[in-house]
Amino acid sequence: MRLKDAGLPKIVYEQTPKYMRRTKLPIVKAKVGPKVMTLIADAKVFDVLPVKTEAKVVISGIYITEIKSLRGKAVPPAPKKKSFLGQV
Repeated sequence: MRLKDAGLPKIVYEQTPKYMRRTKLPIVKAKVGPKVMTLIADAKVFDVLPVKTEAKVVISGIYITEIKSLRGKAVPPAPKKKSFLGQV
């Protein structure tokens, strides 16, 4: 999702460098306590983050850096991406 369309606070958009404003970011809408918040996830974390499931994550500001645990399940490893010549 684009940074402008993500619903992040206006100050985040203004402080972002101009060349990064048009790029797409992995955006996560999560319920933290009673509030629904919009967070930015690391690309590796975004691929493994479950949908509609409770998870404990490490947050740095508005950035999700890693998954600590999932409720009742083990944290799945990141999927391996295939490159043009084979697996990376």
